[in-house]
Amino acid sequence: MYSHQKFASLAAVGFLWSVPGFADTQLVIKSGPSWYTGDLGKVTSVGPAWGVAVSFQLIEILDLEFSYEGSSNHFSNQPNAGLYRNGGTIAGKFFVPQLTVVRPYAMVGIGGAHVAQTGVVYTGNTAFGTSSSYDIFNVEIPFAIGIDVNLKPIAIGARASYRYTPLRWEPGHILEAPLPPQGNIFDITANVGVRF
Repeated sequence: MYSHQKFASLAAVGFLWSVPGFADTQLVIKSGPSWYTGDLGKVTSVGPAWGVAVSFQLIEILDLEFSYEGSSNHFSNQPNAGLYRNGGTIAGKFFVPQLTVVRPYAMVGIGGAHVAQTGVVYTGNTAFGTSSSYDIFNVEIPFAIGIDVNLKPIAIGARASYRYTPLRWEPGHILEAPLPPQGNIFDITANVGVRF
């Protein structure tokens, strides 16, 4: 029994030790413009998006990516108020085969984000709300197309992403009351980092 456990432990260590031999790792930071669609797109402006992502090459045509993303979008004509978003995603990046330097890809994944209002929005003499009036948790399904340029150890690239939001939850929301304006989010980012 002990010998079997010892063999399994050695096999596991050997597998983990061999992973860097066939799987590159990429770490990048990203930034660019973002904007909402739907009802939120009608009341918010284009704002900055930012993030950091780490990906692991599983096979030639597939990377697994874990990322953090954030964005900030002001309400239209309200420079002191807006929406601040923080979220995370796990996704698969599917590459065109047999391309090792310039690598186009499509991506799909699953993630979540917290979107909160900052400041107070005024319409005439009526306030849209305080900093706690928009407090939403979103389930997000990101779709993206992009390109990675592998200049190992330097990694650069660009990506256009659309984040569909099929599920939302507002803490303390009354079912009979309407939810605040909703929308999906689109961003275009440039990426730079390292590949090893």
